Amino acid sequence: MKTGEMHVRISESDMKVWERFKRLVLEKYGKLHGVLGDEVIEALKMYLEHEEARTHKEKGEWSQRRVKR
Repeated sequence: MKTGEMHVRISESDMKVWERFKRLVLEKYGKLHGVLGDEVIEALKMYLEHEEARTHKEKGEWSQRRVKR
């Protein structure tokens, strides 16, 4: 495997999600080659931002509950 190259194994049960994602990328760009990896990274960034915001909110709520006691 080359530096910067990565392979991901997708379970059979998640294959429909992967195919939906690829279909949306194909509809957006008219191709997969050269753009699929970029779109995967964008999706991961959005997921991380969402989870980090949710985690921050939950920690803040927990801290506020602790102070109120």
